[in-house]
Amino acid sequence: MQADEDLMRQHYCDLKDRPFFPGLVRFMSSGPVVAMVSPFILFSPECDSRAL
Repeated sequence: MQADEDLMRQHYCDLKDRPFFPGLVRFMSSGPVVAMVSPFILFSPECDSRAL
């Protein structure tokens, strides 16, 4: 699966004002990504999936 730049801009929208944002979007859309569904997110909205 490969995410396009528009999807990456939406996903990382909270970082859009940071100086590294354009590079992050380019990097994350430059190759395949792994989609993940975590049961922790379904049961605990406070869970930060990036900490898993």
